[in-house]
Amino acid sequence: MNHSQSHLDIPVSAEVQELLEEAARLCGESSINSFMLKAATDKARKIIDRENILELSDRDTEKMAQALNEPCHPNNELLKASNMYRKKSQ
Repeated sequence: MNHSQSHLDIPVSAEVQELLEEAARLCGESSINSFMLKAATDKARKIIDRENILELSDRDTEKMAQALNEPCHPNNELLKASNMYRKKSQ
């Protein structure tokens, strides 16, 4: 991981500046920068988590549970590959 620091420079209106200052103060943050960094990081993590979570319908959840609980049986291709591996390994 690269530990060098980067900087963001975002121009904002006076109204947005006041809004961010008030929010930072209410959250107990020491500066607008620390407030914005925390808010942006939290939002980024939520977005990434949301995109990485697989959500299944009740029907799909049931199908997946059944597939995981039932023993699987190898198909012909897997059996052939297994036999070839055993012969080569001997």
